Amino acid sequence: SMDHVRMAMLPLVRHALTAPVVGGDDPPDVRVEVSTRCPWPHARGEVTVSCSGVVKTTLPRSVDLADEGQVKRVRGIAWAVDVSPGLATRCATAAKGIFLNVLSDVYVFTDHTATKGAIHTRTPGFGIALCCETTAGGRVV
Repeated sequence: SMDHVRMAMLPLVRHALTAPVVGGDDPPDVRVEVSTRCPWPHARGEVTVSCSGVVKTTLPRSVDLADEGQVKRVRGIAWAVDVSPGLATRCATAAKGIFLNVLSDVYVFTDHTATKGAIHTRTPGFGIALCCETTAGGRVV
């Protein structure tokens, strides 16, 4: 899902794009924002991808994933579309209950979207996306 891309792949892209923006000193800011969600098979969600500038044409830095380190924090999002908001809350509570037995830094955000109006264009569903950050800076989805 796009939540996995946002939580795990964007830090790798930011790491690789360390060259400054043309005409500036700062590296580009790449963002992915999930506006609306929709589960499969009628996936009509909306995603906004933005980048703050044009990157110089240089080779990206390599990424060393040989030592992944130990898990230090867990972040995630539990979402529900056109179903009871309690389902997302229950998913978040269950995930936090498992991870809080071994970690103290766990945060799972809940997001509920309800279709308004007579036309039902989205598929109902719910899910959870979790990402663990390690002490070496790696991400495990």
